[in-house]
Amino acid sequence: MTASTKPFLLALALLAGAASSSNAVVLFTDNFDATSNQTPNDQINNPGRQGGSLATLGYLQANNVQIGNTATLPPSPGSGLGDEFLAAFGGTAYVNYDFSTQTLPLEISFLGLISSIANTGPTSWVSVTVGDATGVPFVNGGNVSSVLFRANGGTEVWNHGANAPGGTYTAPGFDVWTDYKIILSDTAGTGSAFGSGGSRMDYYANGVLLGTLNITQLTAGQGYIGFAADRIVGYDNLSIATVPEPSAALVGVSGLAGLLLLRRRR
Repeated sequence: MTASTKPFLLALALLAGAASSSNAVVLFTDNFDATSNQTPNDQINNPGRQGGSLATLGYLQANNVQIGNTATLPPSPGSGLGDEFLAAFGGTAYVNYDFSTQTLPLEISFLGLISSIANTGPTSWVSVTVGDATGVPFVNGGNVSSVLFRANGGTEVWNHGANAPGGTYTAPGFDVWTDYKIILSDTAGTGSAFGSGGSRMDYYANGVLLGTLNITQLTAGQGYIGFAADRIVGYDNLSIATVPEPSAALVGVSGLAGLLLLRRRR
């Protein structure tokens, strides 16, 4: 690379970064910080701790879910005891909003932990689910898709009642907070998973892509995102955001970069 091209390439990189993030919108965040510990179940629908453009949403919940329990989960990074969401023994909670109204891919990220208490062994799991709100469905319901992240580093994808093994990652074991993320999109990876272009799920652990799977077409009314547990698990720092599609500016940047490389080769 010559000295004369360095400033130009730097400008292209900066423009590309600005273009790629121009359409991103943080829709919903929740740090699950309790206002009063040791009073579980009364903090779940407290909107004061939430952020994003949909910050006042609550949850559709069932069975054993708690916030403010200081006796079961270790604190997540940067949080105090009890400042996490706990689900146990069939407990489920969905954000009370149908994200199928969004027109861009969705990124769902959170910290997850599998408790050593009452676990069923190394296949115990945390999960993220998407589906309709009928009965707050469990991970293997016919109206829901989900990814299970297991203590042994294995994953399992449920697709509207059918399951398949997925990619693997470094086994977190028990009582360890781990970064998880899934992206829901159409099969091209650029549009909504709830339109007519198919549905795709990309899932990550600690920033590493573990798998990509085309799932049954998600439709309007099937955009409720949430969590479920068969044993005792913890969740923290939930974030749901749109993923920007490539913009015209970014396409233009790519074209300029190609012209520059062609000129240099000549």
